[in-house]
Amino acid sequence: MKKVRFHKVSTIFLIPLRSEIENYKDLWWTNEDKYLAHQSAISEIRRLMYIHPSMKFSQAKQLLYQRSSIEYRPEYFSENNIDTVTE
Repeated sequence: MKKVRFHKVSTIFLIPLRSEIENYKDLWWTNEDKYLAHQSAISEIRRLMYIHPSMKFSQAKQLLYQRSSIEYRPEYFSENNIDTVTE
């Protein structure tokens, strides 16, 4: 007697429509979009560092863009507690 088996993983290939191919440029950022996003991020980081002068650039970046790895508490960024924050 023969057995039938099925793979648990399947491969799917999506074939775009012609109209989707014509509009592909709208899917990716232009160099100008990337530049503006970078400038905006730098501006946000500098504003946070201005509010908390003892904060380093890497700490501000981590707080803004990797929130799961650091908890914001104002006392962490005061001059009195400068050793509380680690890189």
